[in-house]
Amino acid sequence: MKAILVDPFTQLVTATDYNGDYNTIMSHIGTGRAFDVVRLYHTDDYDYVDDHVYIDDEGLYVDDQYFWMHANYPMPLAGRGLILGGTPDGDSTDVSTSFITIRDDIRMIGNRFQLQMMLQFSKAYDMPSPDGYLEDYRPFVWKHHDSPSIEETA
Repeated sequence: MKAILVDPFTQLVTATDYNGDYNTIMSHIGTGRAFDVVRLYHTDDYDYVDDHVYIDDEGLYVDDQYFWMHANYPMPLAGRGLILGGTPDGDSTDVSTSFITIRDDIRMIGNRFQLQMMLQFSKAYDMPSPDGYLEDYRPFVWKHHDSPSIEETA
């Protein structure tokens, strides 16, 4: 099955294969513990097929952790993620979204310290909260990553 691995430790997004066994998900994301699922793309209204990412459910408790963000999710995600397609019945399928789109929708943040610095700057920058409860860090992360470097502006 076609899948995509997001690795914030190496800062790489790579195509990979998934054999359909949930234990393989845990080996891809580097954990023997529980995992969770976050929906990233709603790809088909007729068949209700979604592309989603499996992440380490206990990733926030690990000391040596790295973070990344996706354009369709408002909060940073911890650790490696395995992106797969999914059916309404909960079965995994090939990823429907193109590799290029997924790669372009991901921003690597870095380690826990870098995340804390980003969160502090986003608070100072008065990041919007669409529902008044869940903060959305995407505007800050995308602005930071997409801004030209000093060399480009000189």
